[in-house]
Amino acid sequence: ALSPPAAQASSPPPPAASPSPPIASGAPGGGGSVRELKARLAEKGIGAAGCVEKADLEALWSRFLALLERPLEELRAECCERGLTGPATTAATTAEAYARLLMSGEAQAC
Repeated sequence: ALSPPAAQASSPPPPAASPSPPIASGAPGGGGSVRELKARLAEKGIGAAGCVEKADLEALWSRFLALLERPLEELRAECCERGLTGPATTAATTAEAYARLLMSGEAQAC
């Protein structure tokens, strides 16, 4: 039997794809290939030049995702505590922007 047209019209549309979904994998760091991890980090403005191993890239991506889950005010306060000031800090208005600032020197520590 066919369902009535009213029931078909009330079906919700499929969810829109996120422009930047996390790399799928069973690993907490997001997994994916080295190329995918580097591309994802670069897309978010996070340098990974100091990372040598895939695990380093995964750890960097995990750190970024963890920062994104923190409240904006907490990220802003941490930037102040670390002495991160200047135009980039003043222009930051999103958790992603603050996360990028906080991670700006972390790639060297891989």
